[in-house]
Amino acid sequence: MDEKAVMDALVQMKRTGNLLNELWDLTQQLGESIDRNDQVSIQMLIAMREEPLGKLQAADQALREQLEACKGAGVTGVYVGNLGLVPLCKEMGFTLRGDFGLQVFNSQGVKEYKRLGFQSLTASFELKLAQIRDLSKAVDLEIIAYGRLPLMITENCAIKNQSGKCVCSNVNLLTDRKGVRFPVERAYGCRNEILNANKVFLADKAADWKRAGLRAIRLLFTTENGVECAQVLEAYRGKGNYIPNNYTRGLYYRDVP
Repeated sequence: MDEKAVMDALVQMKRTGNLLNELWDLTQQLGESIDRNDQVSIQMLIAMREEPLGKLQAADQALREQLEACKGAGVTGVYVGNLGLVPLCKEMGFTLRGDFGLQVFNSQGVKEYKRLGFQSLTASFELKLAQIRDLSKAVDLEIIAYGRLPLMITENCAIKNQSGKCVCSNVNLLTDRKGVRFPVERAYGCRNEILNANKVFLADKAADWKRAGLRAIRLLFTTENGVECAQVLEAYRGKGNYIPNNYTRGLYYRDVP
């Protein structure tokens, strides 16, 4: 399989998703301005939408080309984290799998996503395992069972602001007032994605997530090297004794003594 084609498509899907979110925010503001009959804001917001609209058209074409390359490499399904990408992915014949960006919180949401054509969904990592157990299983469900969860996207590049130049290819860390170090990854548009300092780790809780009725679990690798990836895989296969130095149970066990 052509790994570069897959990675290029993943980056382009994120880029397109960010543009869709930006347009959605501007469109919501435009609607509110129309309701208030605020002509100054209406004209300003119409002008502000022109640039992301142009970028979205270019991004859509680039994404089509990269998804075609993925199909040629044997990829049959895609993780979709933005509903704006659903029509394109369906048109191109991909199996739809819901990423955590879809915010699957309840059974009604599961059924609606099934109606839209999703074959599987990732439950929100803000749910407790007990709540995930009670979700409808109208489609296959999975959870993020390992990895650094994303905390936020910064609008400006903290790395470039600090150093005066783009060094996003390096390993970058953001240290808070308590000395906790958060990995900082590059995001589209000279933005940053800040990841949790601690990794979700549930390898030793297999009995719990198996009782939740999940079809699969997902291991989210971000800052790990090859050796660490292998150790994590072995731990989740019930072999080895790997435990991260700093880990969290996420919100899966909140309020559970």
